[in-house]
Amino acid sequence: MDGRPRFRRTWSSAPRAEFVLVTRPSVYTIECMFAAAALMALADGEAMPVERTGFVGFLRRADLLRLLGRRASNARFAAALDNIAADPNAVPALIDRLRHLGSAGNALLVAKAAAWVAYADGVLDPRERAFFRAMRPALGIWPATSVGDGAPAGI
Repeated sequence: MDGRPRFRRTWSSAPRAEFVLVTRPSVYTIECMFAAAALMALADGEAMPVERTGFVGFLRRADLLRLLGRRASNARFAAALDNIAADPNAVPALIDRLRHLGSAGNALLVAKAAAWVAYADGVLDPRERAFFRAMRPALGIWPATSVGDGAPAGI
């Protein structure tokens, strides 16, 4: 030996550390999301149970159900339905609120929630389509923008 220390190269089977950026939508964004979903559910005249199920499916897919809780989400959706049914100016008020979401990510989250509810029953009603078209300018979403994740293509 020549007196120099020997270094052995070892490979660890432990996974490497990864950094993940986790963002949580603001309370304002969540309120807008529930209001838009409830308005979409009522756009064709009556909120169907399948539309609530579609909204819960969206929350699960967006990993928000774990954050918000199933019971709390169902109660919040029911409260939003009641508030919107009692307010004749709900659509213009929501459109005005959507202008202040602040980011494209928040806007897409609200648009996806509304799209999942609209297409939950398998039929895209013309009134649901009209409501989505009314929301698009406030959200900054144009027809070429995909809302993705199984949302209907023609809105």
